Amino acid sequence: MKLDYAILKMCYSSVVLAVFSISLIDAVVVPSEVSGVSGGQITLTCTFVETSSTPPTISWTKSESGGSTRIVASSVSGVSHISNSFVDRANLDGANLTISLLKLSDSGSYTCSVIAVSNPQESGTTVLRVTATPIVSAFSIKHRVVGSNGNYAAAVCTAAGGKPRAVVTWTDANGEVQESRVSARESDDGSVDVESVLLLTPGLLGRSINSTSPVAADDKLREFFCDVTHENWSLNENQLSPKVVVELLYAPIAHISLLGNQLTCNVEGNPKPTLTWFLPDGSIA
Repeated sequence: MKLDYAILKMCYSSVVLAVFSISLIDAVVVPSEVSGVSGGQITLTCTFVETSSTPPTISWTKSESGGSTRIVASSVSGVSHISNSFVDRANLDGANLTISLLKLSDSGSYTCSVIAVSNPQESGTTVLRVTATPIVSAFSIKHRVVGSNGNYAAAVCTAAGGKPRAVVTWTDANGEVQESRVSARESDDGSVDVESVLLLTPGLLGRSINSTSPVAADDKLREFFCDVTHENWSLNENQLSPKVVVELLYAPIAHISLLGNQLTCNVEGNPKPTLTWFLPDGSIA
């Protein structure tokens, strides 16, 4: 009788173990970090092995500031529900969460939780990183004034709305980096507007200071490039370089010629100089 009871007990234990083996799931596996671009689409994967015929309960939550959490999507008995803040932008396919029309505010930590029958909750957390491609523009400054430091602002380049912050530099046609003044303003969503002002010293670049030849167009017009680098561009296009043509400021250059008893003075400069003749005694002619 005791032997029969022992056998029965072993059989019962085997049945219990078999039942539990049907509903056990392996640990949830999610990527540690996923990157997406603002306006684009990304899928947060959540994988696990589960052999029960009953669909597990699945939920995706997002960690908020202050330690609170917000439900993004859930699936109970195979029926999915998307929260109002992600409606029309999110879709749950099994345990994988796809988010479309990404916003910078979507960045954060997302946790996939899976609960199977008679099994403790298994979960995994992934970090979603949303970046934004900057909008680049560049233009020359028409009204330029030489400052107390001897420089003048010649052109402006902006890389607006980038996340992370774009890197902006100025170069000349030979690729040499030029002096500039850079400022940045960060918005509430983490995007950054970067402005770089090209600073030049008055003078005709590349022209000999002792040259007596007339000033040519190539002397007073110079090309500069606003080089913008951002991680959202691929390796072969990671730098955008709009070109700006700058009309240089330079001090007056005078050319005096004598023909017979007539003196002629041709003067060039930027800004345009005024010409006045003086007699030897200092009086105006």
